[in-house]
Amino acid sequence: MLWAPEVLGTVEESLARARAAHPSVLLVEGGSGFGKTSLLAEVRRRASEFRVLAATGAETDRQPYATLTGLGLTVDRTADGRFTDPFVAAQQLRHVLDRYADGPVLVEVDDLQWADPETVATLQQLTARADGDRLLLAVATRPDPAQWPRWSSMAPEARRVSLAGLDFTTAVAVAQQAHPGLDSAAVRALWEHTAGHPLYFTALLAEHDDDALRRSRVLPAPAQFAAVVRARVTRSGPEATALLRAVAVLGTGWVALVDAAEVAELEDSFDQDAAGAAAQALADEGLVRLREVDGAVELTPDHSLLRSAVHQDTPLPERRRLHLRAAAVAPSPLGALEHRAAAATRHDPAVADQLATASWAAFRAGASREGARLLRWSSSMTPDPGLREDRRLDAIYLGVMARDFATVRSDLPSVTAAAPGPRRAAVLGAYAVLTSALAEAVAVLEPAVAAWPVDPDADTGTGSAPSDGGVEQAVRYRLRALLAWARVGRGNSLEFLDGLAEVAEQGVLDAPLAGVIGFAQGLTRVRQHGAEAELDRLAGLPRDPAHVPLPLTFVLGWRGLLQLVLGLFDDALADQLEVQRRVRAGLVTDTTAGGIGAYLATSYWSIGEWDLARVQFRVAADQSPALAVSPLIGLFGLEPAGRGETEVADQWCHRAELAAGDWGWPETPQNLLMARVVRLHTRGTDAERAELWPWTQRRWPAPSRGIGLIGAPWLMYASLAAIWAGQLDVADGFVERMRTASPRPVWATGIAQWINGLTAEARGDRAGARALVEQAGAADALPPMHRLWVLTDVLRLRAGADGPAGAAPTDRLSREAAELRRRLGAPAPTGTPPSAGPQRTPERPDATTRAHVTEPVAADPAPSGRYQLSDRERDVVTLLSAGMSYQQIAQELFITRSTVAFHLSRVYAKAGVTSRHELTALLRSDPAAFGLAAAAS
Repeated sequence: MLWAPEVLGTVEESLARARAAHPSVLLVEGGSGFGKTSLLAEVRRRASEFRVLAATGAETDRQPYATLTGLGLTVDRTADGRFTDPFVAAQQLRHVLDRYADGPVLVEVDDLQWADPETVATLQQLTARADGDRLLLAVATRPDPAQWPRWSSMAPEARRVSLAGLDFTTAVAVAQQAHPGLDSAAVRALWEHTAGHPLYFTALLAEHDDDALRRSRVLPAPAQFAAVVRARVTRSGPEATALLRAVAVLGTGWVALVDAAEVAELEDSFDQDAAGAAAQALADEGLVRLREVDGAVELTPDHSLLRSAVHQDTPLPERRRLHLRAAAVAPSPLGALEHRAAAATRHDPAVADQLATASWAAFRAGASREGARLLRWSSSMTPDPGLREDRRLDAIYLGVMARDFATVRSDLPSVTAAAPGPRRAAVLGAYAVLTSALAEAVAVLEPAVAAWPVDPDADTGTGSAPSDGGVEQAVRYRLRALLAWARVGRGNSLEFLDGLAEVAEQGVLDAPLAGVIGFAQGLTRVRQHGAEAELDRLAGLPRDPAHVPLPLTFVLGWRGLLQLVLGLFDDALADQLEVQRRVRAGLVTDTTAGGIGAYLATSYWSIGEWDLARVQFRVAADQSPALAVSPLIGLFGLEPAGRGETEVADQWCHRAELAAGDWGWPETPQNLLMARVVRLHTRGTDAERAELWPWTQRRWPAPSRGIGLIGAPWLMYASLAAIWAGQLDVADGFVERMRTASPRPVWATGIAQWINGLTAEARGDRAGARALVEQAGAADALPPMHRLWVLTDVLRLRAGADGPAGAAPTDRLSREAAELRRRLGAPAPTGTPPSAGPQRTPERPDATTRAHVTEPVAADPAPSGRYQLSDRERDVVTLLSAGMSYQQIAQELFITRSTVAFHLSRVYAKAGVTSRHELTALLRSDPAAFGLAAAAS
């Protein structure tokens, strides 16, 4: 192929950037036959010093991460039999790249349109966090208007080449290579006739001699590409034709010559290698590519379009015979079954049942999309109309669970039109749940559960096909599981959940819903009996999180969350670190939509490790695009709020408000309240503080009562909000709950004294207030931010007052408060202090106004320090100051070691140092210069 100068310029620019440690993406788009594969070959030729990792998407790549195997990566299943998240898989791919860090690397993926979605997501995650890597990701795909925005957003340095056809100058050059004597008028006629389509244009040049191209009154019609291919195949001879048809039937990837010859029924004679001769004839004609792997010859069609043309051109009776023979050489039972299905010309109940069995096995193994495909095949081959419809609906349900929403949306009209039944309700309910339409889900699922109750005496085995009674029961239990999730999300009662424990024990639930049931049951118990009682229920779990068995990792994470909300921060941190270790090691799958990282970040923040919290919050936000509907989104406002970064904090709080809606997860507004209290305590006005609690009560009355997944931290923040609003009795009630909680965090006593001091001040008892706040200031084990707030009030109440506390103790407390601010990275107080005196009732905004939520009081820039580090550079420096190695930093931030080195080299240059030792010393002496609160201990 000859390429336009601008195309080659883009290729060279991408290669040059990769050589200079500016990781790049080259996206080659074009229709079938427009030269995408050839351009990738040109990229490879020009990247002679690059280490090349190449893979090709195939229509058969339906298993998660199937395409990645070509890049030397096998994504193993976790201990619970599921596939890991693409965010984690991308880190495994980075480990492969780290092995070749001594030179530039070209990762090449052809036919990306066929690649499984998990592979595509992994590649996007790879590029999103690449900096300083000598990496070029070159991918070729058919045009997809939705794909370029994804690539360009994930990889700002992406370059795109669109192959729309040959321009006339290039067409002349190509024609002259094939037919040196062909005049330009004949070339123009041919070029106009084929509309510049490279494959059609070159095919006609190959099929016809000069005289035919010059003298033809009407040029050959290339509209049917199969006709062109047929002529080329026929010219190769009958044995080659039979072999190519066998290859086309066997699949789109590389096929062993011995298998293709067996399917084609080519027999060697005494003096002739029939299969080898046929393969060489096809290669000489440019119809296949040959290679030798481990001593065996393999071949593949030169292009997927060519394979399709050959397959379609093969007469149906012959194609059926080829598929039957292919079943005998298929490398797996499933492959053999698919060939048998492809050979069928009528309903076949035996094959249909086997396909159904295979589909459910795939689903239970975590391959929902593959299960949906097989079940669609099963449905089409099922003779019984009722069973056929059941399997069709089950296939759509599996598509929903695979998040294949584009395909499912096209099926929804037919689902809606189907007769009412549990399967129809399961599809519509699952789609509504997974697209966060919880009200719609409840409306669909509640009548379905009432209309189709579970028979407790029925067989509840999973069965091998949907016709089994066990699967019928599983469908009905599925309705209950989905309704449980929808009701939990809306804060509704869940009286029927008791029966789900038995369901889980009998193993009939869908694997993707297993965690749903555990979480729904746990959260329901918490809402009914409190987090303390739920934590007591887990007393039998080993105290050391490392000793908790792997199958109970979800329970370990649940315990860590309970400890966090109860204020047992150190215990929570230990559990969450162990869960995170297991996820990142690929032992278990994170099914919490980024929750593990968010809760870990909150634990770090609660113990005063704000720099580490910032790192974890950023990673969690990158990991989970589903945060917009997550009940934990409000937690992301804590860290910027504590630092006084009001604009960032308000953005997160506004997102949490939108996620909460008017009637959604009760935990969302509860987390939002905590972030808003921190935000307004740090940077806020009296009017804003006074309005926060009444506004919260009007908007979310039930969550404001403090029911559910809450503990001493929330009670403290809610007490402050109530005091600011003048609702002192409410604050007293929350403090009493904090005092009587069991388990009660060690810091709760001191905080209760502080809150009581503030309520005393609000009632006009300044002396009593000072005494109580002084007691709180003398308490041990207060978390750093809480202690800072208490000391601030001690100093405020001492100001201008006579008493036993002299200047020296006050100076000591002032120095301690200043040191706490430095360690945390909290700003010095400005404007009106968050006093606890009786609040005048401000002119409150209309209930529809959210000025105090959406508009920052002061848009303080994030403190980047004297050296002006980027976010990623600051993350690397934060972990370096914590004593982590390059490998540990790479693992923590989901980047390569090369990226770590790249960011550190930039930090070295900014700080004027030349080694890690010098940088570490400078970090310890002046962390604020790097935008850090303090060097980690």
